[in-house]
Amino acid sequence: TFPGNSDETSIFANWVNDSVTARHIRIELPQSIERPCLRLELYGCKKDVVMPVIEQKSYSKSLNRIINRTITLKCQIRGQAGTEVTWKRDGQPLQGSSFEKNKTEYPHDLVISAVTKTQINITYKNDRDIYDNFNCTGKRNNSRRLLCRSVYSCSASYPGATTSSQGDIPVTITPNIVLPDVSGMPSISNIKSRSTVITWEAADDYLESLLERYIVRVSNENYTMKIDVTSGTEENNLTYHLLNLTEYTSYKVSIAAESVIAISNFTEKMTFLTFCK
Repeated sequence: TFPGNSDETSIFANWVNDSVTARHIRIELPQSIERPCLRLELYGCKKDVVMPVIEQKSYSKSLNRIINRTITLKCQIRGQAGTEVTWKRDGQPLQGSSFEKNKTEYPHDLVISAVTKTQINITYKNDRDIYDNFNCTGKRNNSRRLLCRSVYSCSASYPGATTSSQGDIPVTITPNIVLPDVSGMPSISNIKSRSTVITWEAADDYLESLLERYIVRVSNENYTMKIDVTSGTEENNLTYHLLNLTEYTSYKVSIAAESVIAISNFTEKMTFLTFCK
């Protein structure tokens, strides 16, 4: 039984999921409102239409954390000319991913895995790009290393058909992104009436975490200020001269590290008291 429209002008379409071979079609009207009227159009297809099939099974690939390193994912399909291919990442369609096979260039039953638009390239540019586009929520072995993973899938369908074939391709980004951190507690030295020196150490893996800067937070009972300290690529021990302090005043200092993707927790606060003149 197929439903129809509920007014005089609208068009209601029904799809037949299973193919039917027939010479005559008989229509019976089980129910109507007031005066029944019917206009019917039947659309068929060639008998030799082949529904598309994803031929390869799900597989996994890894992308190394090397600038401009690229991996290629292929959607290996067997199907009719006119098959449409669509890529998704974590269930969301990728922009501009839909591709329709040329109806004259490709014969029936052609495996089109080598055609450019049935494959996609994934290139490592930087950690920020990976962090924004992949699922990087899980930490590995209770460390500061993030495990990044996304599932790519390709689907193939034939225009007007209600069925399609789909295959999942889990893609893991390795090695994992390292969250920034500060090693241990900062130290305070050379305390004077209006200045002091703050020293701290970078984490052992600070180069892997791609540090951009440190944030020094200084506070007393009246105010709190944050100071950005740019991180050099070869600096393991860092020093900052804190100036323009108020004499005989208690201050608290804590430090956090910031990379292109995240900010670490601030260290525990260190307290010091400036001298009188």
